[in-house]
Amino acid sequence: MRTLTFLALLAAGCGSKNIQTLELPRLERPRAGAAFHTQLTLTPRWPGTSGGVERPETLRGVLTLDGDAAASGRVTGSIAMFSFDVLRASGPSTTSLAQVAGTFANGALTLEAGTVAASPGGTFTWSAFTLEAGGEGTVRGHWSRVLGDVVDQTDFEASVDWAADTSGELARLTVVGDRPAPDLLPTDVLRVTFDEPVLETQARSSVKLLADGAEVAADGSSTSGGVVNGRVTSLLLRPQHALPFGATLSLAPHGLADPAGNALVAGASRHVVADPGAATDNPGFENGSARWVTVGNVAVGGAFQGLAPAEGAAQLVVHEESLASGYLDVPATATELQLAVALFSEQGQFDAGRTAVVRLVSEGAPDVVLFDAAAERARDASCDCGQLGHRIARQVKTADVTALRGKRAFVVAEVRSAFFIGVNYYALVLDDLRVH
Repeated sequence: MRTLTFLALLAAGCGSKNIQTLELPRLERPRAGAAFHTQLTLTPRWPGTSGGVERPETLRGVLTLDGDAAASGRVTGSIAMFSFDVLRASGPSTTSLAQVAGTFANGALTLEAGTVAASPGGTFTWSAFTLEAGGEGTVRGHWSRVLGDVVDQTDFEASVDWAADTSGELARLTVVGDRPAPDLLPTDVLRVTFDEPVLETQARSSVKLLADGAEVAADGSSTSGGVVNGRVTSLLLRPQHALPFGATLSLAPHGLADPAGNALVAGASRHVVADPGAATDNPGFENGSARWVTVGNVAVGGAFQGLAPAEGAAQLVVHEESLASGYLDVPATATELQLAVALFSEQGQFDAGRTAVVRLVSEGAPDVVLFDAAAERARDASCDCGQLGHRIARQVKTADVTALRGKRAFVVAEVRSAFFIGVNYYALVLDDLRVH
């Protein structure tokens, strides 16, 4: 920080002076081995209308530039933008990260043209980006946001406020896919998200996963393309064993710090679901959803949209933004698992690996995809099914379980709305789980 001193006269007739000191942000090229790390707040001036797509009132992020010995004053680093979603304060972090380069000259920092994502669905591209001494700056660029099949694009200008970063942000524990369920499944792959960039090597060595206070063995890795100048904003954690039922999960950052040296703080703890008991005690849902973990809009009943149960008098229906999971201890003589699956949808729009997926998950073995709606697209057909006007007819899906003998395997069925706006309604119908 640089110091500006000025004299301020007291009230008239006082006859004395009061010396005050103001701290203004200092703008100078970082020395070798150091970093220029600052918080950014962009306030765009949006022209025209957005066609109903929300435009952020502000965009917040952090800029990190690494010092080098270049006489030209050119430096490289990263820019990270926070999600502008109003739910960010209570939900998962979605901080983006992109490489930048710039030059310190004549008391200002000018970034070269670049692009960075701004979740959810936004992209911020700048042609001019300047920071000036005293904590101010200007940006000129282009904004686009894609939400399903709706695109909002516009040129814009923005004022910039910047200030030294003096506190560490949060390290949050989430599940891959950012599933809305508050509790975790024993089979979940976890993601640690950092609200500002951290060194990947330090994150992988420092961040530990705890279950009821005891360290859990987990393999940490960065996401593909997620490392920028040696820094990351997220880290995948793959527990080496199934997470214990009923456990409270927390993070121990162990001194992990941002580029300014501020220690990151662990976010809220998460919980693993309670043990429901083996699903083989209720394989056809004749006892309702007993022995199954269900989250969201999940119901057990008889015929659904004209589709009778595959066996017995009941079947399970999993609607959008919902999940169902059950486990079985695979017998020593087992050879095959089977499950009857059908899917109703609003328009037959499916996203691979997301819309409706049923997986068989077991420790030490690759996941087996029993059903993925996108892979079944060719079997989708129109039907007289009310609001759900498309159907993928029921089919018995099977999986070889000889390699899983003596192990615990989990059936996980998740349904989520398509990315396209207006494609919202699905119903995944499950029945007759059997092990041969």
